[in-house]
Amino acid sequence: MLIGHPGSSFEIDMESAGHCRKLVEQGLLGGLSAVHVVPYPGTALARMADSGRIKVIESRPNRWTMNEPLIELLDERGRVSYSTEQMRQVFREYLDIQDRCRTIAGHVSGDNHNAIV
Repeated sequence: MLIGHPGSSFEIDMESAGHCRKLVEQGLLGGLSAVHVVPYPGTALARMADSGRIKVIESRPNRWTMNEPLIELLDERGRVSYSTEQMRQVFREYLDIQDRCRTIAGHVSGDNHNAIV
């Protein structure tokens, strides 16, 4: 799952996480990964940053990690519409869902030591 993709919002990403949680609980999803979007040079996201449509929080690529938000989304007036704190909250929700996947996988296998990591 990509967190903070342009066109998304806190509400949309939390709704997506809720759908993933339901799929996990129903046994239809056995694992997932979540990362924050990254404005790599030459990409559409980098061009959006250059044009002022998103705000880059950390501009030094050597400090980038997909486990922390690197951008904030801006509305048409240039105000933050999806903050780094909101993105962190969504990321924590996905981490909780990943833990639930591992728990369910451990119960299915009958051996928590062999749960999917």
